[in-house]
Amino acid sequence: MSNAGTENAVTQGKLEIHELVAKLFHAIDDKNLEAYQSLFVDDASSESPFGVFQGRAALDSFFAHHIGPGGMGDGRRHFGLNVHADVDGDQGRVTFDLVVLEVRDVPTVIATARYDDNEVVYAKGGWRFKKLKQIIDPGFFKSMEQKQPK
Repeated sequence: MSNAGTENAVTQGKLEIHELVAKLFHAIDDKNLEAYQSLFVDDASSESPFGVFQGRAALDSFFAHHIGPGGMGDGRRHFGLNVHADVDGDQGRVTFDLVVLEVRDVPTVIATARYDDNEVVYAKGGWRFKKLKQIIDPGFFKSMEQKQPK
């Protein structure tokens, strides 16, 4: 394969990974479990302060309790920003930031986080998450402490 062909494949992969990040937060905000599931390989894992979730059943449970209707993400809008993707064949890494806004009441920033050095793979005809790692910024926890009744 020529250099131009390799560069085009890498560029295409990066664009598709950017789209994958956008689809993640659209699925979360739309409470669309099927769309959410389609973004992960079957043995994917997700790590955050909410726990470590390995495999389809664990990710589905996380969605149902934290993201789905009535969950922590209800009434919130999630923005994936500053996406940086690296592609090497059918594997890649992606880092991106997250800003969560309250949208049901007065719009305010609820939380910020970084998804750092996540693993993605090309599988089932598209890019999918294999490993997500969310690091919530310390200010979120300080904000939660301030909101607790004294």
